[in-house]
Order: sequence, then structure tokens, then C-alpha cells
Amino acid sequence: MGNDLHFEPSLRMIQHSALNGFKYDFLNYSGEAVGGFEFAFFVQAKNARLRVYEDNSKGAIQVTLHGRKYLVHHFYTRRGFTNDVLYTLENEEGEELAGADVLVATSQQRLPRIILRNPFSAELGVSKSFFRRCYSLIEDNTMRALAVIEEPAAVSLKRQLAVSLHKSNDPLAAFLAIITLCVRY
Repeated sequence: MGNDLHFEPSLRMIQHSALNGFKYDFLNYSGEAVGGFEFAFFVQAKNARLRVYEDNSKGAIQVTLHGRKYLVHHFYTRRGFTNDVLYTLENEEGEELAGADVLVATSQQRLPRIILRNPFSAELGVSKSFFRRCYSLIEDNTMRALAVIEEPAAVSLKRQLAVSLHKSNDPLAAFLAIITLCVRY
């Protein structure tokens, strides 16, 4: 796969159609469809001041995976000319399964920082490849890689990201793929 880390492939996210960048499918590494997601028609933060939807789930990213439903919400944690954002993954019961802070870029950094805070503390690194994106998720305490999120090919008609985790967790893999798509593309 092009990375020097030896993780088991977990999940692949692929654009449903080359003409539609709002709907994606999740495939396992056997190539079987196991779910997907679609961006909301109008995305609304859970703590939005002006609301289009009264039901917060309508403004969230709707995810299905292995027959279960999940929501990816976002919250503004700092408002200003640019906003820091918290993304969360919630199951059908509203329980938070994962959370990641996206901190806007400063003059010292080119891209926003993506800091996973739940289920563990880690930060998504910067891609070192010019031709295709490849990111490592580095644990804060030990500085070891826990996941790799990468484009399988340098050129593709559809956007694709492959997620390989240290420990298999498809909802977390899907969340990481969605956050990477939202913030790093």
C-alpha cells in the first residue's frame, strides 16, 4: 500500500460517482460494500446560532455501516474570522464514540491540525507525498503510529481513502476517513 507501517487494512471509502462528490461508499478490503455516507444538503453545527433544522440530525453527516446508523456532527469551539471545530461520531443512541478537534492553521503551519481526543489522544500528521496523500495518526504519549489514512492511487476518477488501523474498529475508521476528507481535501 505504499506505507512503511504494517497495519491490517480496515476500510476503504470511495466516491459513489465521479459526478457526485457528496455521496460515498464504504468497502471492506474484500471489495464488499459495508455502508456509506452522504453529506447533509445544508450542514448545520449542533451549536449553530441560526438554525435551518430544528432536528440536529438533519444537519449532520448520515453514516451507515454494517447495518447500523451513525451521525457525524460538528460544533464550533472557537468563533472568529476562522473557526475551530469539534467533530463527533455518535451512534443511534446519541453516545459519542469518537471526537476530533480541528484547529485552524496558523502562520507556522500550512494545514489545520486534526487532534483526535476520543477514544484516545492522537494527532493526524501531514502528508509527506506530493503525488498522493498519506497521513499517519500518531499517539500523543508514545509517538507511535496507530493508523494510516491514504489514497490508494495517485490518479483516480473518484476520490478514495483507505484506512488501516492498529486495532480493527470500522466506525472509527469511517470517522477518520470522513474527517480527513472534510479537512484535508
